Amino acid sequence: MKLGNLTISGFKSFGERTVISFSPSVTAIIGPNGSGKSNVIDALRWVAGGGRASTYRADSRTELIFHGAAGKRSVSVADVELELKAENGKLAIQRNLFRDGTGTLKLNGASARLMDVEEALVGTGLGRGAVAVIGQGEVGEILMANPDRLLAYASEAAGVAQLGRRREITIGRIDTARSHLLRLDDVMVEMREQVTALKSEADEAAQHELLTREVLQLGFTRAYQRVEGLQANIDSLRGEEQMLGEEIANRREKLRNLGAQLIESRKHQVESETAFREAMAETEARRGDLRVAEERLRREQQSVEGIRIRLAETEAELSRLTIEPPTPPEGNNEILLSEVEYASAAVKTAEQAHISAVDEHEAASKKHDELRETWEAFRQAMDAYEVRRQALEERLGELHRRRSSLGAVPNEESKMILDLKAKQARLELVRAALRDNEGQIAPLRAVLIEAQTEAGALERELSRLKKAARERHGYSEGPKLALTLGLPGVIGAVADLFEVESKYRAALNACLGYRAEQVVVENTDAGLKVLEVIKQRGCRVTLIPLEHRPRVPSEQVSDEKKDLPGQLLRNVVKTEKRFEQLATELIGDTLVVTSLEQALRLSAEQVVASGLVTLKGEWVRSDGTFSGGDLEASEGPVGHQGDEDALVGQLAEANRRAVEATQQLDQLEGDSADLIEEERTVTDTLGNLLSEVAAHEESVRARKREIAHIEELERANRRAFEELNEPAKPTEVESLESGASSLTRSNDQMAACVAKLMQAQEELARQNTLQGLFIERWQSYKTLKARYDNDQQRHNEIVSQIKSLETTLAESLLSQETSAKAVDMARAAIPGNLDQWEARNQEASTAVLEIEENQDDTVAEQAKSGAKLEATRLTLARRETALELARDDLASFPEGLKPITLEEREVRRRLGEGERKLEKFGPVNHRARSEFESRSQRLGELEREREEAINAIDELDSVLARIDNETTTKLNQTLEELRRNFEQHVITLFGKGAISDLRVEREEGRPVGLELVLQPPGKQTKALNLLSVGERTMGALAFLFSLVSQSDASASKGLPVAILDEVDAPLDESNIRRFCSFVERLAAEGTQFVLITHQKATFEVADAIWGVTTQEGVSRVFSIRRDEEVALRG
Repeated sequence: MKLGNLTISGFKSFGERTVISFSPSVTAIIGPNGSGKSNVIDALRWVAGGGRASTYRADSRTELIFHGAAGKRSVSVADVELELKAENGKLAIQRNLFRDGTGTLKLNGASARLMDVEEALVGTGLGRGAVAVIGQGEVGEILMANPDRLLAYASEAAGVAQLGRRREITIGRIDTARSHLLRLDDVMVEMREQVTALKSEADEAAQHELLTREVLQLGFTRAYQRVEGLQANIDSLRGEEQMLGEEIANRREKLRNLGAQLIESRKHQVESETAFREAMAETEARRGDLRVAEERLRREQQSVEGIRIRLAETEAELSRLTIEPPTPPEGNNEILLSEVEYASAAVKTAEQAHISAVDEHEAASKKHDELRETWEAFRQAMDAYEVRRQALEERLGELHRRRSSLGAVPNEESKMILDLKAKQARLELVRAALRDNEGQIAPLRAVLIEAQTEAGALERELSRLKKAARERHGYSEGPKLALTLGLPGVIGAVADLFEVESKYRAALNACLGYRAEQVVVENTDAGLKVLEVIKQRGCRVTLIPLEHRPRVPSEQVSDEKKDLPGQLLRNVVKTEKRFEQLATELIGDTLVVTSLEQALRLSAEQVVASGLVTLKGEWVRSDGTFSGGDLEASEGPVGHQGDEDALVGQLAEANRRAVEATQQLDQLEGDSADLIEEERTVTDTLGNLLSEVAAHEESVRARKREIAHIEELERANRRAFEELNEPAKPTEVESLESGASSLTRSNDQMAACVAKLMQAQEELARQNTLQGLFIERWQSYKTLKARYDNDQQRHNEIVSQIKSLETTLAESLLSQETSAKAVDMARAAIPGNLDQWEARNQEASTAVLEIEENQDDTVAEQAKSGAKLEATRLTLARRETALELARDDLASFPEGLKPITLEEREVRRRLGEGERKLEKFGPVNHRARSEFESRSQRLGELEREREEAINAIDELDSVLARIDNETTTKLNQTLEELRRNFEQHVITLFGKGAISDLRVEREEGRPVGLELVLQPPGKQTKALNLLSVGERTMGALAFLFSLVSQSDASASKGLPVAILDEVDAPLDESNIRRFCSFVERLAAEGTQFVLITHQKATFEVADAIWGVTTQEGVSRVFSIRRDEEVALRG
């Protein structure tokens, strides 16, 4: 397979579509430095599945896209297409990359994976490793490459690189199958325990069922006996009910007679009582007149006393009235309301945008997840199909070989058993150590994750605080501009100059208030310059020059005063020496106390002049006004630097813990990796030993059984192979990448909406605070104004009220004298013959009481009989209800039950005994038998699954052995041919006397590494790093030419393509001629060369020459004809 055409568009410096056709022999690419020659090689590597962006001298993938130049605008996609020619047709690979980081890869026009491209390019050296591509400055490093890299060159030349990758996949599948087998063993042990336990539970459930039937029979008997007893009791109660009804009827007749007598007696009593009442009414009327006169006299006396008290209170109230009007607050509520409405509208707009962004994000995420699940399901089905198909093919081949190659086993039973026991003991030790390491790794990982999570959160919080401090969040526009524009002479905000403990932060913020945002400048001149800039921006700012600060007033509280009820705020504030005067001026003798109640009390006592502030940020001013509220709302700009310092310390501690955990985890994981490798080695050895022991124990008699088993497996595998169907590819896969792009855009849009919403909410909160403060002040003014107006009106009312009270007092004294005379007249008018009428009324009442007592006795007896009748009826109703319930209970038993002929007491005894036995059983698993049968069936399925897992491991082991055998055979042949070619090429390039060799590192007979040996003629050094650049280049070329120049008898024909970027740069003229002669000879033998060079001697051997130049930053290519080439030579 050889290179055909390369089409480049928008890749790195190629801003326009460019097509390069490669000669089947030698193609040279020439041009000045920086024209873009190496970008052609980068495009070849990239389209063939190349790796990271750093491989192409870029920091990110999007830097591979043409970013524009003076001669052309930037493009949105990089697209490279490579056409390769083979004997059986053409192969086209197309790869593109978009600005959002997404891209597509197509193979012969169909979407493909990098793995598909790599498989298609097997043996060409153009795959992901790109061993056939030697970049600029890389040729001299080939000799210094590690053994794995050198062996990869040889594997690619031998055509077994893909087998190596299949070997890794097979080993992974073997490990998975063995892990599955171990899990099956654990599950089967647990399942066997469950089956044993379920069998015991099933026996217990059977005993429980027999006892339940006996209890049911006894319960039926007890219910039957209860129905019979209730029926007899009901018949007795009905007879008693009839007898009580007759007694009640006789007493009713007696009560009617007593009622007639009572009517006559009451008539006589009424007449006596009427006469008595009339006499008593006359007496009471006269007594009432006396009481009325006395009460009128008492009220007149109280009225006089009340008028005198009201007169004194009114005069006292007049002295307390306010006569000074209050002062209205400054500000305009309508402007503040408009600002709040504007901020609210902004918040609503941001919320609507955020909701829309969230909806779009959810829709895009849902669509992307559905497409990805569809693709993953298809990919898994396809992988399972390929694995199953390959496994069946390899299994059939292995079964065929096993059938034809059965042989005898050496008789070394005793030695093998000893080796087996030793390996098993070692395996147990290794697994115990591995479990111990895993037990230590899990807590360390938890510690590492916790430390990393904490460090990440602290870094985000620290970044947020730094950003807020840098951008002056919460500051007004004027101070923010003055502090962020970098103006000369600006020292900082007032809040930047002070440090205070966290518990005093709210107090200091409340004390400073808006002054915390004021800007401190060096002097007045600097302040004027700052003010001029702020005016141009249409803002306002308050500036504090440090020069000529006024001295502290002499009446301030002395620092030495020890009997203060709190802490002076200026004593807990830390600042530089030159700012102490400013701190004293701003803070004064403000006192810090614990509560608002204490502050108000001290303010009333006038302890200090400046004011008082609490630890919660509540402030009482010297004029008696006070403010407060939510603690979070009182947060200000003071103290943020302390938060940053604390976060830095916490972040350093979290990083230290993460580093310690990482180091310990790396050590343990390294030890675990060694133990896992040793476990794998010992396990493999044990497997081999077990196989050898089993093979030795098998005699010749077992061979026929083995052959029959193999034939049965062959038939089963052939049937499975014929029934295997390739899954259909879904149609929704093409839109997966566009779904991912939409998801990324929706994420960005949602983040932007969240940021706008938070900013609008912060502005609304600020406007609400300002408007609330104005309303609070205006309400206070209105209250004071209303009090003043009321006092003025009340003053006039009180003056007139005093005059009215004095007039009323004189009238009340005159009325009091008149009431005293009326009391004396009422006492003289009370009559004295009431006792005679009272005696007559008493006699009539006694006769009525006698009749009523007789009637009450009769009624009491009647009530007792009625109560007894009601009790009888109630008992009867209860018995009837109990009978219905007893019949329902009896009907609830299953049909066909008959009562047992036993006494009721014996039935209750046996029933209680049976129920106690049932309680002793405790919870009974009535589904134990069905669960026992299902678990037993599941155990059988697991045993069959275990057997299948063992067979799968055997199949994978055989596949691994076949891959190792094929890889080792081909690679050994290639390495031997490579050694001979390398020795010849070294002698040709360095001359006679040069020593060279290829040393192969092996593990269990497999090549695992390759080391080059090179000693130029006349030199004793064997260290490759001590060779000159030219010698290393010639040695590397000898190795590369050995890769592409395999003999016809070799299993591999070598690499068909060699792409060399300025490999001849370090060579002198004679070595360049040798290099060119090699290129000509190998090209004649069929190797295709692509050479990037500045050497005329090199591009003389080319069949096709492409020139690369740059025009205004855009690379362009042109084909050079043979006559032009001759002109270039001249």
